[in-house]
Amino acid sequence: MKTCPNCGQSTRDDDRFCPSCGQPTDPRRQGPLVTEDRSPRRQAASAAASNVVGYVGALKRFWWVLVIGLLFAIFASVSARFTVGFFPPSLEEKEPVSYTAEARLLVNSASNLHYRAQVTTDIPRETGGGDGSDSEEDTVPFVSAPDHNTIIRNANTYPFIIESDRIADYRRAEFGELPGVVSAQGATSVVTANRVELSEIPVIRLVAVADSPEDAIALADKTGKAFIGWLRQEQIDDQIRPEDRMVVEQLTIPRGAAASAGPSTTLPILVFVVVFAAFCVLAILLDRLVPARPQPARSGVEPLEQPVKVKKTA
Repeated sequence: MKTCPNCGQSTRDDDRFCPSCGQPTDPRRQGPLVTEDRSPRRQAASAAASNVVGYVGALKRFWWVLVIGLLFAIFASVSARFTVGFFPPSLEEKEPVSYTAEARLLVNSASNLHYRAQVTTDIPRETGGGDGSDSEEDTVPFVSAPDHNTIIRNANTYPFIIESDRIADYRRAEFGELPGVVSAQGATSVVTANRVELSEIPVIRLVAVADSPEDAIALADKTGKAFIGWLRQEQIDDQIRPEDRMVVEQLTIPRGAAASAGPSTTLPILVFVVVFAAFCVLAILLDRLVPARPQPARSGVEPLEQPVKVKKTA
């Protein structure tokens, strides 16, 4: 048995490379590249360890800076979410939570065109007798395609009526005061500063935003019902024939509300980390700028006794 000249691991006589470190077992085959490659790594690891020890020492030395930084970080993180009052002490959220509920309305007609493949109309026709007798009236069926264009055009107009004051007044008169804000648009419509596209299907999205889920649900539901009742009453007042009237149906009734806006939960954490890290850096800089006072050396060696004088004798 022999040992590796690099790490000292026991090797067999016929091993050409050490099974532990992988270096040649013959010292003559070991080049200086291995030592040169391992030395910078060890130096870098040693430097990193010494830096960490130095940082920890700086934080221990200026511990009072960390205490002040901790207090500032807590105050900054709380201020990021709340408005802090001192006289009297109070906390108020800067951005209250709001909830959104949605209902959908289907625009239809009295003839219920969404469930018909065609419209058949009986057209009267006069038929005369060949022997000079009086003519008789007869009907001829006339088949045409359903008029969906009128329905779609009204579906793109009704959202503006739903957001109007007349619907708000009608809803207030029927269901009382409901807090929140209502918006409506076609199901597939796109309205931006540079782009306007009308909805291609007669469905209206009615969105209500309020401070509580219950208020948002009630506002979306009652606004849809108010618009349906207002439209029916308007057609009655205008004496429109029942077969010529527009019909709006409530497709979906809101059952729940989702939180759509509110304070961020990650912002206070981020503010706390940034502020506290800044004070840690300040403590390290103070350690570099303000050198530590040298400590007096303590020696554990007792002073030597006075040398014994030896008298010379003749």
